[in-house]
Amino acid sequence: MDLTTAVASASTALDLLKTALKIRDQNLMDKAIADMVDQLRNVNMAALEASQEALTGVKEARKADQRITELEAEVRELQTKADERDKYHLVQVGNNSFAYTLKDAPPDGQQRHYLCQTCFDNEGKKAVMQFGGRVNLLCPACKSEIHSAQLQAQSDDDYRRAVARNEQARRESQDSWRI
Repeated sequence: MDLTTAVASASTALDLLKTALKIRDQNLMDKAIADMVDQLRNVNMAALEASQEALTGVKEARKADQRITELEAEVRELQTKADERDKYHLVQVGNNSFAYTLKDAPPDGQQRHYLCQTCFDNEGKKAVMQFGGRVNLLCPACKSEIHSAQLQAQSDDDYRRAVARNEQARRESQDSWRI
C-alpha cells in the first residue's frame, strides 16, 4: 500500500468519522429537542390544569360570596324580627288566655293593642287582635277568640281616664277664658 492510498483511506476514514459524529450529534440534538418538547408539553399541561383549578376556585369564591351575601341578608332580617319581637311581652288577658302587647307604653296617637299569641309564636306574624264586643278579642288570621273580663275592666279604666282628661282639658280651657 502506498502512501497516497493510505492518506486517502485515512481521509475517507476521517470523513466517515466526521459524518458519524455529525449523525451522533444530530441524534443527540434531536433527542434533546424531543425531551424539551415533552417537558414543554408537560409544563403547558400543568399550567392548563392550574388555570382550570384557579378558575374553579374563582367560581367557588363567587358562590361563597353570594352565599355570604344571602346569609347576611337573612341575618339582618332575623335581627329585625328579633328586635321587633323584643318590643312585646306575653300578658294574661283573660281566663288562662294570653296575648302579646308592647312592653313600653305605645307612642302618642297609637292605642294599646294585643297580638295573637298563636300567630306570633308559631308563624312570627303580628296579627292584631280585634275587639268583638266589649269583652272578646278575635284574631283575624287564625280566628282565635279570647273572652276577657280583665279586658273589659281595662277598657272601662281607659274610658274613664280619657273622659277625665277631656274634662280636665275642658276646665283648663274655661279657666283660661276667665282670666
